[in-house]
Amino acid sequence: GEAHKLRQAYNEAIEELRLALKLRPDEPELYEAIGHAYLLKNSLEEARVELEKALELDPSRARSLFLLGRLYANRREEEQAIPYLQKALRRDPGLLEARASLGTAYRRLGQAALAVPELEKAASQDFYGDLHYQLYLAYRQLGKEELAQKALAQSQELRRSSAARHQARVAGVSEIEGD
Repeated sequence: GEAHKLRQAYNEAIEELRLALKLRPDEPELYEAIGHAYLLKNSLEEARVELEKALELDPSRARSLFLLGRLYANRREEEQAIPYLQKALRRDPGLLEARASLGTAYRRLGQAALAVPELEKAASQDFYGDLHYQLYLAYRQLGKEELAQKALAQSQELRRSSAARHQARVAGVSEIEGD
């Protein structure tokens, strides 16, 4: 199931994980993995059901809490997302993905002072420039123009370098296929 998920074959991943679930119906990680696959294919209601089942079996699962928070953030329901993200971080303070989602949710609600520390902690995982752009917006909301401009410049540089990496991969594939 996980291999299918990595290849973005989410329906196949869900099928495999459901087979595993028949053998181990009380394993919260399986519900979490199915919920994550549904979330990746943007089937949010199905994802919610599976993630809630994972939490019903084990309420302390930081990743399930994070994924449920991310689901609500994807729906632009920040007020519902924030408690799940906060709980996930209480369980696992090193879960940087949850910090990024929490910071973004705070910023969308106009709570830039709460957003900035979360986004700054998660910024080391920003490969595409999205988090630095969120930082730029939050700094602007706080009137910190110099920091905002630095964050914007970092965002633009990350976007350029990720685009260049992508182009290099595409060119490499083209060369292989052309041989």
